[in-house]
Amino acid sequence: RLKIVPTVVAIVVLIAIIAGIVALTRSGQPTPKKQATPQNNGSQPGTPVRPTGDLDLRQRIDTVKSVKAQSVQSKINEQVNLSSGFSFAVRNIGAYTSGTATKPATGKKFIILLVVVGNRAQSENISVSYLDFKLRDSSSKLLNGHGATHQILNNLLASPSELKPGQQLEGRLIYEVESAETEWTLVHSETYQKTTDNTTFIVEGRVAVDLKSEGKPAAPPPAAGR
Repeated sequence: RLKIVPTVVAIVVLIAIIAGIVALTRSGQPTPKKQATPQNNGSQPGTPVRPTGDLDLRQRIDTVKSVKAQSVQSKINEQVNLSSGFSFAVRNIGAYTSGTATKPATGKKFIILLVVVGNRAQSENISVSYLDFKLRDSSSKLLNGHGATHQILNNLLASPSELKPGQQLEGRLIYEVESAETEWTLVHSETYQKTTDNTTFIVEGRVAVDLKSEGKPAAPPPAAGR
């Protein structure tokens, strides 16, 4: 009976050692880090517009929390989503001939862009007009929209329009450009000031356009008689 005791003790000790090794091995493994779930604030820049030409505004954002410095580069028929809640897309571009006495200067021409704008904010309205867009030419000069924009009948971007959350509209922009140029960049830029240190930051979306781009015809309705 005395000979059995050391064997039993040895077995117990061996089991304890094995259990200890297993415990050490498990505790020594790094704890897996929880993966952060990406926040989806709507269609990502570069997403093609819907076949109907509408913007995807289904997922709204809290602009108080979301607005941040941003620079988005896109192309025609792609939706640009800015952190301010403003979205836009260029549907097409084409040459424009005014139906009135307004003519481009010598050596220049008119071009017209068909643009869709929308509001992805949860609660804030967004005011937008043709003056909120500029056209950058090959020399990096920023061109303002031409007054001929007002000649287009029922052009909702000719004057400031208030976009409610989830609302979108379509309008046209006219620019006077150098006759030899065929490529430009449409720019929408917003400047904000931080309340913490009064520094400023820019939220900007850019769309590369050219006269070879294809899409929904940009030809406007008959010009207003003025």
